[in-house]
Amino acid sequence: MDVAKYIEPHFQPIVWSKGTGSYAYEALFRFKGSDTLPMHLFRRWEKSGYVAVVDCAMVRKVHEALQGTRGMYRVAVNVSARTLALAPNEYFKEVTALAKTARRVIVEVTETYPVENAEALAAFVARCKARQIYVALDDCKPPHEFCESAFTGLVKPHFLKIDGELLARCFLAGSREPLRDVVRLARAIGAVVIAEWIDSPAKRDFAAGVGANMLQGDWIAKPAQFGNLTVRPGEAA
Repeated sequence: MDVAKYIEPHFQPIVWSKGTGSYAYEALFRFKGSDTLPMHLFRRWEKSGYVAVVDCAMVRKVHEALQGTRGMYRVAVNVSARTLALAPNEYFKEVTALAKTARRVIVEVTETYPVENAEALAAFVARCKARQIYVALDDCKPPHEFCESAFTGLVKPHFLKIDGELLARCFLAGSREPLRDVVRLARAIGAVVIAEWIDSPAKRDFAAGVGANMLQGDWIAKPAQFGNLTVRPGEAA
């Protein structure tokens, strides 16, 4: 089965927490005609290893989508740690091809599969840096390894993304310290902090107040095909 035929990437902007303007657009996996993410399928694909085929196909579809635009944009693409363990060279080939049509490519390593070899991931990050491709660790929250100083110090990503569920819990409880732990971890390696699940101006201000440099969420813009994005006025340009 050619899975690429069924993929229709949606995009969501990542904006600066202070001032206006978009920094990048995250490409999110969607099946054609759907606006939700089939996480149960991704877990199955990760277990079987088929996720490597899907992740590579997704990058190609993002490449196609960007070729249909007038400008060059920074774009983030998600990749499973399972893909990077099984097919690092194949995936690297796809993102370097994407980099030719993007202002910047950001590879977001998802938290859904354990990193089996941190040294190998660090080597992949170094290869990306050599080609001016950035790397982010997605959905960072304790006690996940993405929030361990030894791990982040070895891998040295450009971005740490605060887990949206963690942000939501802290916002409701008025608890800032768990978020500041992620911010301190990022600062120690010179990484930029992105907060997800921003669904209200109050949560936007809360995330910015704990040190998030960038923000992402439905309050700013709901994921959509690139040409159909509707961004809240004043939040991105």
